[in-house]
Amino acid sequence: MALQAKLTEKQLKKAAKHLQNELNMPSRVNKPVTYAWLLESLSQGLYGKPYGAVKAMLFSGQDSVQSVMKVSGVYLDISIDCLVSDHELDEEDMEVPDTVRVLVNEPVLEHLLADAALDILHREIPISCLEDFELTVWRDGEPLVPNQEHDSGSLSGVGKIVDSGYQVSRDAEPDTAINKASSVLLLSYGSETVLTLNGQYVCSQGPGSDMEIPFAALSAQAVSLANQHGCTVSQVELPELLGEDWEIDDVLELAGKLGYFRYEKPFVHLLSGTPLTVIYDGVAQVESLDDDHMDAIRCDIDSGEPWRDVFERKLVWSPDFSKGFTSCELFFSYGELGRAEEIRPNVWRVTARHSGQTFEYDFEVIVRH
Repeated sequence: MALQAKLTEKQLKKAAKHLQNELNMPSRVNKPVTYAWLLESLSQGLYGKPYGAVKAMLFSGQDSVQSVMKVSGVYLDISIDCLVSDHELDEEDMEVPDTVRVLVNEPVLEHLLADAALDILHREIPISCLEDFELTVWRDGEPLVPNQEHDSGSLSGVGKIVDSGYQVSRDAEPDTAINKASSVLLLSYGSETVLTLNGQYVCSQGPGSDMEIPFAALSAQAVSLANQHGCTVSQVELPELLGEDWEIDDVLELAGKLGYFRYEKPFVHLLSGTPLTVIYDGVAQVESLDDDHMDAIRCDIDSGEPWRDVFERKLVWSPDFSKGFTSCELFFSYGELGRAEEIRPNVWRVTARHSGQTFEYDFEVIVRH
């Protein structure tokens, strides 16, 4: 049941002051106010919590009239983030997994799902020093808040653990010849990781900030979303093309321009990895992006040129498919490679403009599994 947030004048003044302080920080000079940043800042200013936690409270019945509806057959994910180093861990806690999935198969009041999940966890995986860990329960990608008045252990018999220690898929091979992007992506850019659903922002790790989310918790949230949408999680390592001053919206735009919201492995991704065999006009040769392309891009961006202009202009792949006396030297930018279309399995069409004319080039790639 969705709840209406009741804001007091004091809360609004507090939020306004928080926003003003954030906007006046030296690190935000000349930076745009993006949708993702505004959500996080408003949530922190109003409630002192990240946007994901506030959203869960508003729509899951927390801090209001508790739901009396009982549910069963619910899968929940628990992220277990260790707060101490390995040598400080209790010997009996060395085998505690990073993630646990539980099935609540007996009817439970909906607002007690987090408590049920934790009771099930503690019944099957005893933890000697709870203060060494941070536990978060997730349902369909949203965090659930345990009830402070819950009688610990009273719901331990309402379900069971069905999986533990599972990992987020990193650059997994597609199950079929259809190279379709996953609905749930973890986009890594430098030290930041952004979770997206169908190309839209969900939340970000925010390393070093007051709203930092442990990577284990972000991964568990991604897995929970993937379970809900019947897919797997893919993690993408994005090239650092944005310069020093960038926002989360820039990371999403970069991922889209490179083709990661359309294909699991877009053409530019294939060229960015281990050199692979590319066939063009009957000539087969081993290819990859130009070795020095990142140095040239960073030089232009550091000199003040907008990253979008560099993305479209700077040449990053210069293959030479010449044979005999026929010369065939080609040149492509990140922008042209990012718009490549897979017209049939392992055959990519790149469209480029030269001297005011549009040309199409079809490349077949030999993908080794």
